Amino acid sequence: MNYETLKWSLIVLFALLFGKIIWIQFILFSEYMFNSKSSWYNKQVEKPRIYFFIIALISFRFSIYFLSKCEGEFLDSKNLKYSIGIVLLLAIPLVISIFIWSKKFKDNFIKEIKEFFEELNKPLYFIENLDIEAMVREAIDTQQIFDKTSRESYRAFLENREVKPKINLIIGSYKSKSPTYVPLFEIFHNIYEGGIYELNKKNKRELFYIITLNFTKDSNVITETNIRSSYNTWSRKIDRNLSKR
Repeated sequence: MNYETLKWSLIVLFALLFGKIIWIQFILFSEYMFNSKSSWYNKQVEKPRIYFFIIALISFRFSIYFLSKCEGEFLDSKNLKYSIGIVLLLAIPLVISIFIWSKKFKDNFIKEIKEFFEELNKPLYFIENLDIEAMVREAIDTQQIFDKTSRESYRAFLENREVKPKINLIIGSYKSKSPTYVPLFEIFHNIYEGGIYELNKKNKRELFYIITLNFTKDSNVITETNIRSSYNTWSRKIDRNLSKR
């Protein structure tokens, strides 16, 4: 089978596999051009289908590219590497064409992906019904994590109000030569929903910004570089402790 025959055979195959989604988009475009509002179009389902259709189209285009590299007959031994590549690339749109019309795609997969991105983009937020006065007494009077002059600032922070002046982290009960970030991380871990020891990149940046904006360390400015290094060390230690259980 020569190149031209196989190429057009693949194009026809692709049109058969994805003819339905192409037709849906054509109808939608026609309604848009004639200012007709679509009552049947479910964007929660159709947009993910288009996303996978684009992936299938790219894969199909590469299969045509590899096919153009074949010299002579497609199944000749000298074309083996291209033949294998073409078969693998064609398997992608084939699997996609079956999957995007399946019940699992519509009822489960889309929901799971949506939940994944919602979790990924979820901001840090406090646990509901915090006992603010008890937390202020524990951090400042009992553990002496923050300077006594930071009482009102820490209360403002827990109440989601503007913090002025910044809350000053001190040595307290952590006997070391300089203030440590560990008690600060432990406080954050207990007041933020889901804790903070295992955060995605976006939430880490948000955490570091919150700390540098609202806290000082022994009256000195806290930099993101220092807080990032300390956070990574602290979170790895928690991972090791959890793995031992």
